[in-house]
Amino acid sequence: MSEDRNYVYMANHSSLIDTPALFAYLPHQFRIMAKKELFWVPFMGWHLWSAGNFPIDRSDPRKTAKSLRGVIDGVRAGKSLAVFPEGTRTPDGKLQEFKQGAFKIAVRAGVPIVPVSIRGTFKLLPKTTLAPRPGRVDVIIGKPIETREYSDRNLSELIARTRAAIQANLEGAPREEKEAASVRV
Repeated sequence: MSEDRNYVYMANHSSLIDTPALFAYLPHQFRIMAKKELFWVPFMGWHLWSAGNFPIDRSDPRKTAKSLRGVIDGVRAGKSLAVFPEGTRTPDGKLQEFKQGAFKIAVRAGVPIVPVSIRGTFKLLPKTTLAPRPGRVDVIIGKPIETREYSDRNLSELIARTRAAIQANLEGAPREEKEAASVRV
């Protein structure tokens, strides 16, 4: 990965620990998308605004589309984005189906997708509890996937390719040209 490029980082989502893991271990600055209501929460919202993250207005489809156009423009302008394409945390620790939205952002912005596999967080803090356990977290950063050859017509191929890259690193040791970062929590 090049430091002078921006990317859309796509990671699996197993736990509330995933977002801090991304902030700790992704090698470049990035922004996140969050529902606009979070931008009004004291302290957290102030940080979201000042750091240049993207508010998403989900109150109606037109406002959502306008918000997403702002994300695409921000990514085109050089901001990297980190997203969880599953849309929500997994209830059972298994990789869920991916939603198309983040892939459309990457394709329309013309930036590569970097698959990121986060292992171990489901055991530490599953969706059903707020009581974390100690343990190890691995963040495995995959090889970038160029999006130039993809469009809405073959988006399902890009989704399958990204999902397979993430799944492969959830099942075992890092493969291909990958970097791994681990931390004990």
